[in-house]
Amino acid sequence: MPDELTGKTILQITASADKIILLAKEGGLYVFNQQNQKFEQIAHSAENFAVSPDNNKIAFWDKNGKLNIYFIEDYQNGISKKAGDVIRFDYYLKTNGGDIKNIYWYKDSSHLFVENQTSIDFIEIDDRLPANKYILNEGISNSYYEQNSNRLYFIEKSNLNFIEI
Repeated sequence: MPDELTGKTILQITASADKIILLAKEGGLYVFNQQNQKFEQIAHSAENFAVSPDNNKIAFWDKNGKLNIYFIEDYQNGISKKAGDVIRFDYYLKTNGGDIKNIYWYKDSSHLFVENQTSIDFIEIDDRLPANKYILNEGISNSYYEQNSNRLYFIEKSNLNFIEI
């Protein structure tokens, strides 16, 4: 275990291609840097995270409900971001009654499904105005996005349902 992670309780590890991402119990989110062979801390109060299908971005929310997109590599798709840039969205702040339950990357790595206490939203990871955030369904629970079939599954009134995107 690297020195910077010694003594920390690791809650989640994701490894794909040449990337390793760790979430520690205290909220530290770490990304392994291939150049210097060390873990770099990118967040201090992360609650959970998801790696994009292209393995170039990490979506995470922190303990106050702020949704963040961290760019592992340079990104050019409508917006221009450098490796290490972070976009922050205040849609789900707990002070506004929001509470993220889960996030899933859409297959294009440019959009997210966000399940909160009352709805499932579909948002674009573009921080330019106007914000592109759409409610897909309200009054649901326990969602899951299956990328291969491009279906979003959820429980509504005790029934399993899905939407094909």
